Amino acid sequence: MNKEQAIKNLVDVQKAFPKGFLAYGSALGAHRDGDIISHDLDTDFGVFSEDFNFDAINGLLQNGFKILNIFGMRYHGFEIALARGGVKTDVMIIYKREFIQKNSEVGFSTEDKKKTIYWNSLWDNGGRGGMVDEIRHEYKSDVFLEKSIIKIGDHNFNYFGEKYIEAVYGEDWMTPVTPWNWRTDHKCLKKDE
Repeated sequence: MNKEQAIKNLVDVQKAFPKGFLAYGSALGAHRDGDIISHDLDTDFGVFSEDFNFDAINGLLQNGFKILNIFGMRYHGFEIALARGGVKTDVMIIYKREFIQKNSEVGFSTEDKKKTIYWNSLWDNGGRGGMVDEIRHEYKSDVFLEKSIIKIGDHNFNYFGEKYIEAVYGEDWMTPVTPWNWRTDHKCLKKDE
């Protein structure tokens, strides 16, 4: 992957979504190496659902990006793969879900608490199988509490620091893992209940 082009793409995606942030391997590379991971195949950018809009995508298209794929639906597991200059950038929407965690079997108790999780989806098989191809990632609410800035070269990017990196890659995030299986190796993979 051409790192210079990858950084330029991320700069422009962040201009389009100023509240967005580096995600997955792009966040890991920036945090661990201060750079794009050399053997990575694409770049990754997260946008909270309330900050996403299609006008920003249209602006990116006018700025030379092309849409490679669209997965999911706007309000469920939406991911859009963009490319420019031979480098792919995945833009994932991050959703917030609030619910009551019940501590009693019947009715509400004073011990019931409001719980918040964040989630997004990746898609296996190009999403051709529909919902069976959804790979859901979930994060505790504290992962997204403290956004900060990190540099890659001369460029500043939003990101959520080590708490996010650890949620995605586990406590061993400093050790590069090859080969990496994006379908099964993320630590934020939703567990069957």
